[in-house]
Formats: sequence, structure tokens, C-alpha cells
Amino acid sequence: MKTLGAKLRDLREAKNLSQKEVSQHLMISNKLLSSYERDINDPPYPILKQICEYYNVSADYLLDIDIKESLEDDASHSELIALNPTQKRILTYYARLNQEHRDAVRGLMVLYYKEQTRNSKPRLDKNNCIDE
Repeated sequence: MKTLGAKLRDLREAKNLSQKEVSQHLMISNKLLSSYERDINDPPYPILKQICEYYNVSADYLLDIDIKESLEDDASHSELIALNPTQKRILTYYARLNQEHRDAVRGLMVLYYKEQTRNSKPRLDKNNCIDE
């Protein structure tokens, strides 16, 4: 497994670019870029985003995150990969809420989900037979 710095260096060298060229594009010092490539410092989020865009790679790749593997472990999250427009709009509203209101929304969602699953389970009568 390569480090972030090694990946940054490999990406730069694969494009035959100097540290000076890349640092000028990112508007950071050559010394700072060198520290990223040698794993002395990690780039902050805004610089990491610029690096991803510059090299056309994902942050998952640079940070060695395997999203597919973790989602496969929990099948319930696999539905979150492709959101329809209504779901996206709802999530944008949720993201704009303060923490107190987010907690309230999550609480309501859990409550409604539990109620839904409780209502969908077959009920047993007094003789332990399914009541339909």
C-alpha cells in the first residue's frame, strides 16, 4: 500500500511535471509540495481537493479508501449510491439544518421506521398462530 505522498509523487512523475510546475498550479510553495510528497505533512482539504482536480483522481484513491468494500459489508447502505432527485433535495434540506433539528429529524425517521417494521411483521394470536 502506497502512502499519500508516494501517490502524489507518482502522479506528478507520470505526467512528467516538476514540483515547481505543480506547486505553481496549486499556488503553494515548492517546499510545501515536497513535504506532502515525502509524507512530512498532509495537505489540508482545500489543497487535497485541488490536487484531485488537477490530477483527475478521487480522494478515495489518494487516501486509500475502498468505499465499495465497506458498502458491501452493509447492504443497507448500497441503496444510498444512486439517489433520485427527491432524495437529493431532501438531503440538501437536511444538510442546512442545525444540529438540534438534525437530531429531531433522525429521531422521527427512526420512530417511523420502527413503526413501519412493527406494522409489517405478522402478529401472533394467543395460541401463537399468525393473525392475518
